[in-house]
Amino acid sequence: MCGRPQQAVEQVAVVIRAMGNGVDRLVSSVAMVGMPTAPAYARALDLDDARVRDFLFEGARREGFDIPLDNSMCGAVWDADNETHVRAWLA
Repeated sequence: MCGRPQQAVEQVAVVIRAMGNGVDRLVSSVAMVGMPTAPAYARALDLDDARVRDFLFEGARREGFDIPLDNSMCGAVWDADNETHVRAWLA
């Protein structure tokens, strides 16, 4: 996961719910400053996953979290119930 920062960083968290009919919904998005956390079973953020990438960028846009195109993102993704949780920060 790009290595976890040793200090508080600006980050964005989004929650995506699978509606069961092939449609996903952005449940929440939050921009915050703090130590990134994720469960031990979380997988690394993969921006090649269009579903995760699109919802992450939309959630970041809604929260005013600027993601410069020339920066790489680090983060974690995990599934719980019918929701996908994404936590990301600038590398």
